[in-house]
Amino acid sequence: MPKIIPDAVSNLSLIVARDLAFVDKTSYLEIFEQSKSCISLFLRPRRFGKTMLTEFLLYYYDAALEPQSKKLFAGKYIATHATPGKSSYCYRTFG
Repeated sequence: MPKIIPDAVSNLSLIVARDLAFVDKTSYLEIFEQSKSCISLFLRPRRFGKTMLTEFLLYYYDAALEPQSKKLFAGKYIATHATPGKSSYCYRTFG
């Protein structure tokens, strides 16, 4: 049975939990880390996954979210090809 394409769903954990269609582009994380640039600029048209991309990066790089990260990336390329930066940052909100 084909997977359902998520429409207007930008929550990565929800997409994985509902087993919705997800194009595995986790191999790009290796390229992202190897670039060594100080600033990364992600230009995408409206409704083209900018929020999901930032959530994707948050789950992969935030040390506090490592247990959820293992579940989200299970079966994906990056699960077997982890980069040195995986779960090595701490994201905090100040308020």
